[in-house]
Amino acid sequence: MLGFPNLFWGCHMRNCLNVFVLIIAFGTLNCGGCESEAFVVRNPPLLVVGTDVLDFGLLPLEYTATRKIQLVNAGDQKLVFEDMTITGDTDVFSIGPNAGEINYGESIELLVSFTAKEEKAYEAILVLTSNSRNKTEAEILLKGEGFEEIICGTCDQIPEDVCADENTLLVYTEEGECVEGVCRYVPTEVDCPYGCEDARCLPAPDEDADGILDGDDNCITVPNADQADEDDDGVGDACDNCPGIPNADQTDTDEDGVGDVCDNCVDVPNPEQGDEDTDGAGDLCDMCPEDSGNDVDADGVCDSDDNCITVANPNQTDSNQNGVGDRCELILALGTFAACVKDIDGGVDCWGGGEIVSSVSQAATDYVQIDLGQAHGCGVRQNGEIQCWGAGTTDTGSGYEHGQSMAPAGLYKMVSANTHHSCAVTAEGEVKCWGQGASAPEGTTFENLYGSIPEGPFVDVQVGYRHACALRASGEMLCWGASTCASHTDVEGKVVRGFSLAPYQNCAITEDDELLCWGSVGGFDDGPEVPLSKISVSYYHACALTEADQQPVCWGSSDSIHDRGQMTPPEDAPEFWDLVTAQNNTCAFTMENKLICWGQSNAIQNGIPEIYQPTTDEE
Repeated sequence: MLGFPNLFWGCHMRNCLNVFVLIIAFGTLNCGGCESEAFVVRNPPLLVVGTDVLDFGLLPLEYTATRKIQLVNAGDQKLVFEDMTITGDTDVFSIGPNAGEINYGESIELLVSFTAKEEKAYEAILVLTSNSRNKTEAEILLKGEGFEEIICGTCDQIPEDVCADENTLLVYTEEGECVEGVCRYVPTEVDCPYGCEDARCLPAPDEDADGILDGDDNCITVPNADQADEDDDGVGDACDNCPGIPNADQTDTDEDGVGDVCDNCVDVPNPEQGDEDTDGAGDLCDMCPEDSGNDVDADGVCDSDDNCITVANPNQTDSNQNGVGDRCELILALGTFAACVKDIDGGVDCWGGGEIVSSVSQAATDYVQIDLGQAHGCGVRQNGEIQCWGAGTTDTGSGYEHGQSMAPAGLYKMVSANTHHSCAVTAEGEVKCWGQGASAPEGTTFENLYGSIPEGPFVDVQVGYRHACALRASGEMLCWGASTCASHTDVEGKVVRGFSLAPYQNCAITEDDELLCWGSVGGFDDGPEVPLSKISVSYYHACALTEADQQPVCWGSSDSIHDRGQMTPPEDAPEFWDLVTAQNNTCAFTMENKLICWGQSNAIQNGIPEIYQPTTDEE
C-alpha cells in the first residue's frame, strides 16, 4: 500500500513528455417558477471522479508522465478524504500532494505519475476513501506500459505550464535537451504570492469586488469602497463585529457575530442582544432578565423576588409570613418572663427576667430566626444549624430542665419554642420535636406529640404544650398530639396562610380571610370579622394586626385572673408591621422599628432596650 501525503510526485517535469488533463464539467440546475415557500436541504458530500480508468499508454523506461484526475464535490457539505492509496504495482505509480478535502460545489485536480521500470505492462488500483454519501471508496484503474525505444527527436514539444504547488508556477519556454535519448525540459520557477491555479499565478485579490485590493481593504469580505472605520481599529465598519468600540482582534467567544467588547452576553450566543431590563446583561445569560437590580446579595434569588434584598438568604425563610425574610428583618420573640429581638446582623438582644436573659451569652450571633419558650430560646443560624440557650440543656426533669435546649444535629429552616418544648422544620421539610417528655414519651400525655409527627414536607411548624401543628406549602395545616388542640378538623380542606399556637389554643387565617380558632379555652369565638395580616395566640387570648390599616386587635378570655391589660392596645396606636403576644404582655413593632408593649407592668414592659424605645410621638 502506498500513501499519498509523503510522496514526491515527479521531477519538476524534466522527464515529462506531456500532461493530460481530464476535466469533467458539471452543470448547475436552477429552480424556476418555485412556489412562495422553499425548503433547503443540505445534502451530504458526494464525490464525482472524472474517470474510472487512467491509461498512460506506452512510455519509455525511466520516463515519468503525470496526468490529472478531476475530483468534484457535488454535495452540499465538505468532502474529506480519509485516505488515498495505490494497490498493485505501487513502485511505478504515485500521487501528488493535495488539500485532502473539497468544499461543497468545488473541485480539485489530483496528479498521478507513472514511471516505467521494465519493459512490460503495469496495472494498479487507486483507492480514494472519503465521507462521500454514494460510497466511501472510489476506485480508479491505473494502466501503463514501459518500452526501451529511445525517443528524442527535436525536443520541441514544450510542456504546458503547471502549478508545482499552491504558490509556485513552473513555466516552460525553451526547447528541451536530449539526454540519454530522452528530451529534458527545464522550467523556470515563478513565485505566486496570491496563489497558483489553472497553470497561472492569481492576481492580487479583491474578494468583495469593491475596488480595494484585499491587501489594503479593511473589510475584505464585504464591499465598502469608502473604507469607513468609526473606531479606528483597522476593521471596516461594514464587517466590524463591534464598530463603536476598538477591537482589532475581533474576538467573539460565543461566535454570535457580536464582539466580546460590546457583547452583553459573552459566553452565550445572542446575536439579537436582547436586554429586557436594560441592565447591560443579555437576557439569555441574565439570571434575572426582568430585574435590573439582578441579585444584589448574590444569594441566587432575583431582587424582584427576594424577601431580603441586601442580605443573602437563599432559603427565603419568612417565619412570620409578612413578606420580609427573617435574615434581614428584626424578629420579635416574646415569652412569659422575657422578650428578645433578633437584629439584622443575627445577634439577639433580650430583656425581662429568667434564664433566657441570664444565659443570653450562650446564644449565637448569626441567627436568621428565633423563638422563645418559657425558660429557653432557640434559633436557626445562617449555616442552618440550631443553637439554643437558657434552661433545658439537660434532661433531668427537675425545674425547667427538660432537654428543650438540646436540639438534634442537622440543618433546619425554622424553629418554634413554647413552654418546655421545641419543634423545627429540617432543610428537607420534615418536622423534629424535642423537650419535655421526649426521652420516654410512651404512656405519657406527650406520647402523641413525639410519636405522631406527620410526614413532610412542611414550611412552618409551631408547638404548644402537648400538641403541635405544621403548614405545607400548599396551605394544608395538620395538627397532632393530645387534647382538642391536636385536631385540625376546623381547617381541613382549607388553605391556611397564617397560624399561631398557644399551650391550649390554636388560631388560623385562611386565604379567604376566614379566622378560625379552636381549643379548650373560651372567649376565642369573638374574634374580629375583618381581614387580618398577622396573628399571635397566647394562653387565654389572641392579638392580630388588621390588614387594612395594620392596627392591633385582641380578644379572648376577659376573666380578671387572666386579663392583665395585654388584650387592650393603646389608644391611637400607630401602624405596626409585627406583633407578638404572650401570657402577660403584648408587644408590636412600629413602621419605624420601635417597640410598643402593653399589659402587665413588668420587666418586659419596662425594660425595652433604648434602641427600640419609641419617641414620645410614637407612644
